[in-house]
Amino acid sequence: LLESIVRAEGQLRRLLERLIRDRALLTRLVGVGLLTREDAVNFGAVGPFARASEVALDTRHSAPYASYAPTDGDAEFRVAPVTQSGGDVFARLVVMLLEAIGGLLLARQATQELSGSEAGFTLPPNQPLRLAASDVISRVEAPGGELLCYLRLDDGGKVASLRWRTPAQANMPLVPQLLTGQELADVPLIMLSAYL
Repeated sequence: LLESIVRAEGQLRRLLERLIRDRALLTRLVGVGLLTREDAVNFGAVGPFARASEVALDTRHSAPYASYAPTDGDAEFRVAPVTQSGGDVFARLVVMLLEAIGGLLLARQATQELSGSEAGFTLPPNQPLRLAASDVISRVEAPGGELLCYLRLDDGGKVASLRWRTPAQANMPLVPQLLTGQELADVPLIMLSAYL
């Protein structure tokens, strides 16, 4: 597994190097679908879409959870937001590739941490879960950005309401602005670079 992770990391690094040096690709992607930092902040953009406009938001960093949150005795996986300043399709692609490399680094770290530990664990006995009526909002960092989940339980502890806000929903209000004045051939690039 570790060898596969290292190999994939090397392949992504080579791809990124080629991307940065490819003049035809640079001509095609730089300046397309421009999103300013100010607009990214004002419209609440999330994920690589926002980070490519110098907005350093990443839920794993700003509100660490699970293995991203430091605890005594557990491995800690720190994530620093990857940002770029271009705000265009090229910058978003660079952020996505750098984040993929970062994900492989986390996978390598986790694999190394687990290699020295005992394999397996024991599940607790299956017992009914008793939940009180409540409202809960949880957020995690999905590949496209912050994913929100709202859950409401009724007095009997059963789900009364469940709502999701996906990264695409958060970024959707920016579409008209991004597409204004763009070439028709650029629309798919812009939409894909925004995870839409």
